[in-house]
Amino acid sequence: MNLDKLPKLSQTPAPPTPAVVDGLPFAAPHVGNARSGFTADVWIGLVIGLIFLVLGSRFGEWVFSKMTGNAHHTKVNWTAGDKAGQEVAYWDLQGFTALSDLSLLLTGVALIAAALAWWKVGRGKMGQITFAIATLLLIVAGLINMLVVVKLGMGAIISLLGIAILGYELIMLAQVARAKRA
Repeated sequence: MNLDKLPKLSQTPAPPTPAVVDGLPFAAPHVGNARSGFTADVWIGLVIGLIFLVLGSRFGEWVFSKMTGNAHHTKVNWTAGDKAGQEVAYWDLQGFTALSDLSLLLTGVALIAAALAWWKVGRGKMGQITFAIATLLLIVAGLINMLVVVKLGMGAIISLLGIAILGYELIMLAQVARAKRA
């Protein structure tokens, strides 16, 4: 039976034919709500930022103890040399512990600032200020993480992860800035 010979009962246009890519029919994916990706970036940035804050909390404890004039106890004593029996200072701990903790804490702060910048994007002067601060924090945290990797070598896996996440956030913020200018 040939369907072309039947009378046409409706004037509905035929659906468009899909584009052909590499010999296979291709239809454009459904974009959906663009705001859902934005929300995911904010929440993921906040959660990962909080994890990094917890990981680097020892540096925050050291800063707080210095600000209040209290002693910061590392609970590690020298075992040899002329300081034997004395507590090891935080910046003298083996393996650049203080620098590693600084990089973790600053990574967390930068990721939370980036999440705040995502949330404030397009909201006037305050959004621009938040955006600039987040960008600066992302760059500084990335540089400090790179310094940790240089000092500790490739064994500083968490700093390598921090560099990757910070780089991703920086690229995303740059794309938002470029889109806002266009």
